[in-house]
Amino acid sequence: MTTAAPTKNNSSHVLELETALGRIHAQIETIQKRLKDLERFHDPDSLPYLTFKPVTRIEDLAAPRVPLRTALRDDIKKLQEQAEALQADLQAARHKQQAPATHHPHPHRPPVHHGAIHGSPGQAGTVTPQSAPVPIGTAAATPVDPEIQRLGDIAERTLDQRLAALKASSSFDNMHDVIESMKELSLIGRDSERAWIALQSAAGKRVNFAVNILRSDCTERNIAMVLMITKEAALLGNEDASQGGIKAAADATITLRKQSEHKFRTAPTLENLRALLNAGANQSMLNGDAIPLDNPPGLPLVRAGMFHTVKPGETLQQISQQYFGSPGWWDVIVFRNIEKFHGFPDPNKIPPGTLLKIS
Repeated sequence: MTTAAPTKNNSSHVLELETALGRIHAQIETIQKRLKDLERFHDPDSLPYLTFKPVTRIEDLAAPRVPLRTALRDDIKKLQEQAEALQADLQAARHKQQAPATHHPHPHRPPVHHGAIHGSPGQAGTVTPQSAPVPIGTAAATPVDPEIQRLGDIAERTLDQRLAALKASSSFDNMHDVIESMKELSLIGRDSERAWIALQSAAGKRVNFAVNILRSDCTERNIAMVLMITKEAALLGNEDASQGGIKAAADATITLRKQSEHKFRTAPTLENLRALLNAGANQSMLNGDAIPLDNPPGLPLVRAGMFHTVKPGETLQQISQQYFGSPGWWDVIVFRNIEKFHGFPDPNKIPPGTLLKIS
């Protein structure tokens, strides 16, 4: 028995299946890329314009919304199921293409109509032709409501105006307006990549502006401002600006801690000590490791294991002056005797007879 050449119809069917399968794989790859883009965010669900799947009909606006990441994963699952079914059909079609020709004993007999035959066994029946085949992989696209189209065009024009305002001034209000436009466009499935790029650029400008203010006026308030604006940049995916802002804030905490320590050593009040400790905590938080305070300049002159008994009317500043050569080091005495105090004591009211460890 000889092998027949593939028929034209079967070859077309194989090509159709291969095209449909390639189209589905491309769709899966596109959706996977979008899911990967969402991972740029520290908390994607905190950004409303990336939270929900777009709608195509006005009536869908009032329906419960499906989280975008959930919808995308569901789409991938459905497409993978379709791909598996198409792959099975493709293998069957290729096998049929390579199958040997079937010998028919009556070559002139009219071909049997491939349809459903209704009737009792052994009786004549009526033949119901099969319906026309539906092209594979060509599901009808969901038509977009004209009103949705009109709203999308309005949103596009509004976004252009807001992007122009953002380019002129990278203010928080202008950024907020652009985000609102992105929400509107995302809701109806319009692309807003240009807005995304503009927001990242504006976030970088805001970080640079805040850092310049911090460098000219190193205060705790300005450090907090830089960190707040840096968080905006991180949420918008501008990692370079975010890292630059964090480094500037970390460097500023070191400067502020040194300034606070100098102020306390010059005027060793309880208020200044609290400010110094707060600056040290901020420095440790942003720099990872606690950086020790400077050692008392007179400490090498004090022998190890020395204690001091507080006399009536004696203050911690006086004790610091006696042992360290300056009244501004009494915090060292407090930390070495922290179990004897409840919080930070009034340096001028230490109970007489208290035994303090000096070194």
